[in-house]
Order: sequence, then C-alpha cells, then structure tokens
Amino acid sequence: APAEAIITPAGARYEQAQLHFYLAVLAHHRGDEESLAEHLGRAMALARRYEHGDPPRCLFFFVEEAAWTLPLMVHALRRGVVPECADCLLGRLSRPAFDAVLPLLRDPDPLVRARAARLLGRLGEGEALRPLAALRRDPDAGVRQAAEEALQRLLALPPEPLRVQTLGGFRLRRGDREVVRWPRRSARDVFLLLLEQAPRPVPKERLMEQLWPGSPPDKAAQSLRRAIADLRRTLEPELPAGLPSRYVVTGDETYALHLPEGSWVDAVAFEDALARALALRPREAEEKRKALEVLEDALALYGGDYIPEAPYEDWALFRREQLRERYLAGLRRLARWQFELGKLEAAIETARRVLAVDPWDEDSVLLLMRAYKAQGHPAAALRVYETFRERLKREINLSPREELTALYNALRRP
Repeated sequence: APAEAIITPAGARYEQAQLHFYLAVLAHHRGDEESLAEHLGRAMALARRYEHGDPPRCLFFFVEEAAWTLPLMVHALRRGVVPECADCLLGRLSRPAFDAVLPLLRDPDPLVRARAARLLGRLGEGEALRPLAALRRDPDAGVRQAAEEALQRLLALPPEPLRVQTLGGFRLRRGDREVVRWPRRSARDVFLLLLEQAPRPVPKERLMEQLWPGSPPDKAAQSLRRAIADLRRTLEPELPAGLPSRYVVTGDETYALHLPEGSWVDAVAFEDALARALALRPREAEEKRKALEVLEDALALYGGDYIPEAPYEDWALFRREQLRERYLAGLRRLARWQFELGKLEAAIETARRVLAVDPWDEDSVLLLMRAYKAQGHPAAALRVYETFRERLKREINLSPREELTALYNALRRP
C-alpha cells in the first residue's frame, strides 16, 4: 500500500501500528478474513513490541477507538492473535469488553472458552459468576480449570460497598445500584438486625426469637433459613448456589453482616458525628460558632425516625427510641449554644423542635421562656409556661419544676 511504503522506511512504528489497525477495521467490515488476520496481527505485534515506551503511546488509538477495537479483539481472542496483547486491551475496555467476551463462553472451541473464562476473571464483573460456575461442568478439563480459577479470582475481589439509609425510611444501595425489591419482609428484617450488630455475629436463636416469637423452634429455624437465602439472593443476585456470600457470613449457630470498605450507614454516621460534636467544650464565642456548625452538620444526618416501615416491631422500637433520644440531646445542646451566642430566634425554633417530639422537656420550656424574655417579650414567655402547666396538669397531673415557676413568678412582677 502507498501509505505503508512511505511510513515503513521512516521507522514510524506508531503510525505503522495505526495504519494496520485501520486496515484491519476495513477488512472486518468487508468480511475479508485473510486481510483482517494479516493486518490485525501486524498491528498487535507492533503494539506489543513498542507499547512500553515512555509514555506508552502505541495502545492509545486502540483504546480511543473502542467501538472498532472490540470486535477486532474478539476476533483476536478467537484466533489466538498475540493473546497477551488482546487480553491487555480487553482489560482496559472494562464493561464493553465484558459484554463482548461473555458470549465466547459458549464458543465451540474449548481454547476460546478457556481464554474467555480467564479474561472474565480479570475483568472483575460480578455478573460473570453464574456463567463461570456453569462452565465448571464443561466437558473440557482445561475449560473447567480456567473457569474455577476465574471464579476464585472474582470471589477474592472486595465486594461492592453498601449504602444504607435507615432514618426517615429504609433504602439500600449496593455500589451504584439500589435494591428495590425484597422477596419477603423477613429478609429485610434479618438484614436490619444483622446491620445493627455488624460486624459482630448474631446468634441464630436471637434472630428467631426477635422475628418469630412464640413460633415452634423447628418452624422458626426454617423461616430463618429461608430469610437468609432470600437475603443472599437480594444482595448478590449474581452469586451461584453453593458459593459463599461475601456479605452474609455464616458461623457456628450465628450469622453476621460484612460491611465492605467504603460502606456507609446513616444511623452510624449520625451517632459518630453527634458524639464528636457533643464532646466539644467551646468557651470563647468563636469556638462556640465553630462548634455550632459541627453540631448542625451532625443533626442534619438525622433524617427522621429509624425504620418507620416497622412501627410496631419490638426489635425496631428500642433502636428508634435510642436514636431519637440522641437526636433530642443534640437539639438541646444546639438550642443552648444558640442562646448563649445571642441567636435567639434560632434558639426558639430549636427548642420548639424538641418540644414537638418531647412535649414534657422542661429544659426546652425553660430555654424558650428565657429566649422570649431576652427578646423583650415577657408575655410570650408567660404564655409558654401557662400552656405547659395546663398540659402537664391535664395529662399527667404534675406541676412544673421550681426553676420554671420561679422564672414565671419573676416575669409576672411589675
């Protein structure tokens, strides 16, 4: 070809590889197998020989022209053309390469099936687990070995992190995919119980007692096994039967939930952030302003009650009350710091947020009265006390504590 006659004597190896690549693309479109094999082989041989320069330029156009490269690499994989180079290129093309290589597991040539299996193991897509597991029954020993090695390689990879929302509503994401369907509510409940203790193991007996109280032991055990199986399929729909879950760890009479690195649980994040904020002991005004921001950020993580989808289940009630009390403790501290910094409107709003959840919180009533007094609104402070006193008397037949009554009496004096 004229172009080749010009660039070959010039030693332009990159351009030579590029030229043969495009000639291979053209041959592929024409269905010219002989020309395709010739030009693809020469392009990949040049790429293999010169790709290790600094920078490694020779593979650039292969990756940039992915739509053209993929069918050529599938051809190379089938024909065994510079296999190490084909594997390298397909590995760089990730998900598109996975989609292109997966059908090769059904190729009539066992060498192609084995090459495809090994490559799928390196691509790291969990969706390859089931077809690779099926390949362990292949009539060819080499294919079976390649499939087993690929399976072990995939199973050794870290599983995708989980992102769990439990406050204000339950949502679960695995990697970038949301889990939207649960085969049974019991699978979701087992997940939440394991999540609460993660990564510590939970005895099977405790799970049965909490989820199926009063049920005969053999029936509860059967229900638990079914729930665990449903949970495994929900978290890892691609996992073949008989392979160990990477999230649900089975022990001697226990189950545990493994949260991979990078996982995030809103309730845990809220508790950790709130604990750090409440540990602050600011003295100066500037320190209090900074502490206020830290506390506000922590409280923003509380999106609502814990698992409102399970309003009456005993296993959820304790955790819900625990988190709510911590949230209220944070709000009380926030109102106090706001008051001390002279942010009176903000302090009033925060105190009312506490009382909306806990109408008997006398500390918030006292702060509300003081804030109105500081604003020059004693009548509003008196109304707060009188409303609280009447409700307290009517509903639980008690009187406000002395400190509240003393402030009320002081405000009534002319």
